[in-house]
Amino acid sequence: TVVLIAYLPIEKVDKKHLTDKQWRTRTQRIFHESMRVVLEPLIEAGKQGTFMAGADGAVRHVHPILASDVSDYPEQCLITCTKYGTCPRC
Repeated sequence: TVVLIAYLPIEKVDKKHLTDKQWRTRTQRIFHESMRVVLEPLIEAGKQGTFMAGADGAVRHVHPILASDVSDYPEQCLITCTKYGTCPRC
């Protein structure tokens, strides 16, 4: 099962007053802070556990994890904090 948990903000900033590096850094920080806010409850539930009902109706103590992510190569580099042009999986 896949559940959409958030839409991430897109910053529309006048780039005239920023260098390319400043703009990229700002965009990356916004992305990572947004992901921190969105995933914070999941991180806590993964560490502490939470009670959830299963398909059979039984309530179990579980430790949920983030199991999938849909992103293209540039987004994978951003998520994994790797340099563009390298493999984010290795």
